[in-house]
Order: sequence, then C-alpha cells, then structure tokens
Amino acid sequence: MSGSYADIIVIRHPWEGAAKVVADYAGIPVINAGDGGHQHPTQTLLDLYTIIKERHTIKGLKIALWGDLKYGRTTHSLIFALARFGADILFCPSPGLEVPQHVIDKLVAEYGGEVKHLDASEEKTKDNLFPIDAIYTTPNSPHQLAMMADVSMQLELKAAWMRFT
Repeated sequence: MSGSYADIIVIRHPWEGAAKVVADYAGIPVINAGDGGHQHPTQTLLDLYTIIKERHTIKGLKIALWGDLKYGRTTHSLIFALARFGADILFCPSPGLEVPQHVIDKLVAEYGGEVKHLDASEEKTKDNLFPIDAIYTTPNSPHQLAMMADVSMQLELKAAWMRFT
C-alpha cells in the first residue's frame, strides 16, 4: 500500500533484513537507513564524505576500525565502502567483538584483496608501528561513534588485529 502513496521509502528498523523485506514488496525504491546489526549505509555516506573532505581521497589511506566490529552496523557498511574505494583497513576489535565471518567472506569475494591476521613481528614499520591516516571508533556500547579523519599517527601492532588490503 505504501508503494501506491509514495515515490520512495526510507526505512530504519531494528530488525536485521527488514529493509530487504520492504524492498521485495514495495514496488518502489527503498533506501536502507539501517537494519539491526547488518548495515547502516546512510551513515557510511557521511563517513565517506568526512574522509574525502579531510583527506581528499580514500584510495591508499590506512584506516583503523576500532571497537565493536561484530554488531556495529555502521562498521559493516563502512568496511565494504572503504574496500570499494581502495583503502587499507586495519581491524582493531574489542575482545569478543571481532568482524563476523560473513562480513570477511563478502569482503574477500566481492571486493578482492585479502584479509590477514597480523603477527606483531610481520607488517611492521619502524619500531613495529603501523601508520594510520584515519580512525573510526565505536566503543563497546552502541551509538557512541567517532570518525577522526584528520589524524597522522602510528599504532603498535597486536597479533589479534586483522588487515584487509
């Protein structure tokens, strides 16, 4: 019925997959503004804008994603967008909040590149540090996000981290 009264539907819903169900039945375009822990593409557009505004590109940047990488729908969407635009991503999850395997599988299959578990003795630069151009943090509790796009720092690598290149 909504498809008969509107030209487009923008939906944000706590249930994972809700936007897909609406899109399957609506008969009009549907914009997913967030569905459970799956995706949050509208937030990703803002994050990409922030990075480009501050850094003028995404390709070749080294971007760290920090915190809840398991349930954070904002990070799931951002991972795919960063991969599409050629960023080098360093995953720095809080314990027990690692990137879900289905996200890793899609990342490798659809966006190329590879995901490597880091050994502190590998991938090191001077003094075992990894240069970072931007950091995206999401603490262990939801809805506390921060994009720090204008940073220039180096992180000491830990074996629990993964990298997508």
